[in-house]
Amino acid sequence: MYFRRSVALLLVLSLFAAQGIGVSARREGSLVFVNELAVLRFRTGRADLRAASCVAALGKASGKVKAVRKGRSSYQVLVGSRVVATATKADARAARATLAEVAGGWAAKLREALALPALSFDAAAYQAPAGGAVFIPLRGSMALAAKVASDDAETLKVRRVSGGVEVMGARPGTVVVSAISGKATATASVAVLPYAARLPSTVTVYVSGSPANHETVSGAIERAIRTQLQTVPGAKVVFDPPKAKGLRAGGADGYQVKVRASAQDAFEREGYADVIVRNLGLANRAETALWYSNDPENVPGLGTLFSGDLAPDQPTRLLYHHMNATPGMMSLQVFVANDTEKPARILIVEGDGGKDLNPVVAGCLAGERFVRNWLTGSGELVDVPARHGVPLSLHEIAPKVTSSGLFSLWLLPGGAEKLQVRVESRAPFSASGRWAEAVASYSPWRILGAQPMSKAQEALGEPSAHVYPTPFREIEAVFKVGGAHGFIRVGERAIGRADGKSVLEGNFGVCYKIKARFENPTASSSECELIYETSAGYSGGVFVVDGQIVRSPLLAAKSELRLATVKLEPGASKDLSVITFPLSGCSYPVTLTLRESNYRTNLGSAKPQSGG
Repeated sequence: MYFRRSVALLLVLSLFAAQGIGVSARREGSLVFVNELAVLRFRTGRADLRAASCVAALGKASGKVKAVRKGRSSYQVLVGSRVVATATKADARAARATLAEVAGGWAAKLREALALPALSFDAAAYQAPAGGAVFIPLRGSMALAAKVASDDAETLKVRRVSGGVEVMGARPGTVVVSAISGKATATASVAVLPYAARLPSTVTVYVSGSPANHETVSGAIERAIRTQLQTVPGAKVVFDPPKAKGLRAGGADGYQVKVRASAQDAFEREGYADVIVRNLGLANRAETALWYSNDPENVPGLGTLFSGDLAPDQPTRLLYHHMNATPGMMSLQVFVANDTEKPARILIVEGDGGKDLNPVVAGCLAGERFVRNWLTGSGELVDVPARHGVPLSLHEIAPKVTSSGLFSLWLLPGGAEKLQVRVESRAPFSASGRWAEAVASYSPWRILGAQPMSKAQEALGEPSAHVYPTPFREIEAVFKVGGAHGFIRVGERAIGRADGKSVLEGNFGVCYKIKARFENPTASSSECELIYETSAGYSGGVFVVDGQIVRSPLLAAKSELRLATVKLEPGASKDLSVITFPLSGCSYPVTLTLRESNYRTNLGSAKPQSGG
């Protein structure tokens, strides 16, 4: 019976709100609000009933607020002469404070609440997101009965909720929200701001390759988040890169990426973007020409170093290798410019070697990155709108530092009739935000995307002379056990320039496809080897031996490195397929030797790397 009476009393008191002169009081469970300001919460005993009793007492109280000690085990909080709350030792233990601190805190919040105007917002101005809701507290003894309105319901909608106003932004703009209760009024300005990014979102990017390797897929995902996600201008986007996988030709994979975007005058947004990666499986096409940007290798000043027009359906290999020969900083830039009125789509098979004080290191890194992608035609399809450009490489280089790269570029048919590719040395610039990230990157197009062409970029340069058709060499060599060594000279017989006026000494950037054949006509088994020798000087190399990528360490002149071994039974033979490119900064020609393994023993063996 007692339990039923207590429950009934609790239900009645939970609905009770007191309204005295200059004071309104109510409770939500054990939390007491005075003039819509939370002043105290009971945490011990029959907390809800204590809160209800406090509300009832406040409805009849007036006068100054004070906290008075009552014996050794409690404090009383009074409004005038009326006790509205009693703090006990149990309350002090729950709050991990002294009795005086608990009672004093309650009294201070009551004074603050009773000093509030009859109707007021906490601040004069607020912000709300377009497409999101914000709670704005409304205080005062007249707040419970107040009606609220927006002076522009198309921009901001408002509705009355417990304790204040909920505002819902619809579009960017500034709105005045008003509250009216009797003769009391309150207003606040609300600026509706966009979110920094639209999330959740779904974007699609395209790659090609048989397969597209996981580095290409990962790069395409980064490009999708950084350049295709809908954001406000100047937004900073941070995301958790997913673990990408290689993607077969014709296949598609989906990745859910957690994204955080922030920007000035915008609300930070955190959520997920679904990135769909599709492999169009374009046939792996041989390049029709080599563009060679190395004249001069040591750049004495600012200007255009190479310029070439990329024609539809004519894949082209681009090599650039330049050292800053000035006393100050320099920006070395490689970009694709679409100065036509039609959009374009380009397949980028990349090999940016970054920058290094050692030109051989820069050239070898470019070669390794390029070969890993080029083997399977693994690249990204990038759209270049009309009158836009895409940066392929963007490095700030100090004096005597070299920037190097090797790319394959394929302008797909059906759009612009040409794209111009330029290599330029420019004055350094103060980069910040995404531009600073792009300068520090090996793939700035993934960060910046297509950019409107500047006046300087619109002044297209004259095509350069260093164009070399059909940049391939096919060589065969045979070694027979017991006979003379087989030799292959890489970089010795120079290919001719398109205008017939010069040749490419060293054949830098030319693809060598080599068939090395081993035969054993003897009656005994034999172990043979394929040796790389730095015949002309300090050098390094990247080789593909039967599908396995092998990068040599940097070697002094006349050094040797075993690339492969072949074991032959009597009467057996074995063919090795070798692909290599003469690399920028290295010394050529180099020699590949086919011989028996016991010819010399004091040499190193290369370790194959994954073909990616």
